[in-house]
Amino acid sequence: MKEKYVVSGENTVAAHVWAANAAWNLVKKVGEADQSDERGGLTYLCMSALVLTAFANEANLNVVGSHVFGGGWPDSAKATEKLELLKKHFSLNRKDFEDACSAAKGLIKMRNQMAHPKLQNPKPFRKEFDGRPSEKQLSELQRPPFLASFTVAEVNRQYAAMELIFKTLLGAADLDVNHYSPSGSLTISKLSEEDKTFS
Repeated sequence: MKEKYVVSGENTVAAHVWAANAAWNLVKKVGEADQSDERGGLTYLCMSALVLTAFANEANLNVVGSHVFGGGWPDSAKATEKLELLKKHFSLNRKDFEDACSAAKGLIKMRNQMAHPKLQNPKPFRKEFDGRPSEKQLSELQRPPFLASFTVAEVNRQYAAMELIFKTLLGAADLDVNHYSPSGSLTISKLSEEDKTFS
């Protein structure tokens, strides 16, 4: 008969950290793909990294906002409204923070365009080419405008903006970043014969 063990402990659930870590993982993959000869799928990696960065950004706003405002935090408000509420509350107007917020607002807009698309009527266009257009040129004509922001530079810019916003808000709220990281402790114990009789 196998010996029985019990695991007990406590942990901190930090979904915002998982979102940020997932975004960071994709940012690294974007960089690796950008350096590779095989660049296929880079647009989709950029898209994924940007969407997860947008999620992490809003999750970070919710972590700080719920700490500062408690039950008065507007969970269902738009991410841009949450950002403005925290900026105003802490009177944050440093240039680097304003630049990061401006970048984040653009990212939120892109994320919303993807999450809440509207069917559109076809828009006529006309473009002249010297010679027969290539498959790539034809493909480019059909790309939605928001795909233009799915670049390696934009991924890096948005991730850096997300980090700056979160660290600035943590500092303004006098919160320790380590307090908001996944943590916990576990104890593994072998069940004694007495414990087994009561289980």
